[in-house]
Amino acid sequence: MSICFIIFQIIFTFTTGLNVLDSIPVGIETILVFVYIFYFFYQEFKKENQLLIRNPMFWISIGIFFYLAGSFFFNILANQLPKEIMKIWFYTYLFDIIKNILIAIALVLYKQKKEKKSIPYLDIEWHNTIKH
Repeated sequence: MSICFIIFQIIFTFTTGLNVLDSIPVGIETILVFVYIFYFFYQEFKKENQLLIRNPMFWISIGIFFYLAGSFFFNILANQLPKEIMKIWFYTYLFDIIKNILIAIALVLYKQKKEKKSIPYLDIEWHNTIKH
């Protein structure tokens, strides 16, 4: 699926002129990322005995999803209505802030998860000499 998109992107880049934003590739890319995120959620929900909100990848996926969903129509309409879109483009910053907050939550969870891992004591020689 991604290889098809890369081929499409190369052909699209060489056959069209420069625009404010390449709306068609951005739209297709956004839809592909939505499919990947839904597939990730499908795989995670199939797992048993796992609390999904403790997984940092859940928060990163939700953050990316909110950002892309919030800015999708701004990106699609950027070439058709450039002056009107530029007047309200700052609304996309709200979704960018939400994305950053959710990714920050993921980083905090990742740090906590990493600190909870205990390293086993593996110095077997020293441990055996104490018993004797």
